[in-house]
Amino acid sequence: MEIAAGKREAGMNVKVSIEISARTFDRAEELVRSGAYGSLSEVFEVGIDRIELPQDEEPTEEQIVSVRSMASELRRRMASPPDNWLDEEEFDRELNKIFAYADEQIKAGR
Repeated sequence: MEIAAGKREAGMNVKVSIEISARTFDRAEELVRSGAYGSLSEVFEVGIDRIELPQDEEPTEEQIVSVRSMASELRRRMASPPDNWLDEEEFDRELNKIFAYADEQIKAGR
């Protein structure tokens, strides 16, 4: 089933087929192999995002390094064994503890 442009939900992935030069494909694959990006999709998404940035808002090298570092850390954490993760109920309990602590700090003026 094809979803008409403008009718897709935000964040929805869409599978497409495109033709690119062998040189571009090789470069994209190398970026993934080097760990700079997690997938070919990510390489192309970042490229599109950069095209959409106004020229005066080009990301700095520091921002690029920071985002790549975060992506790398997320991939590392996602690869950890399932028993290292909280289930949904445990997560909600821990999050509620954090919110309660933050509320206490705010009420105490800290």
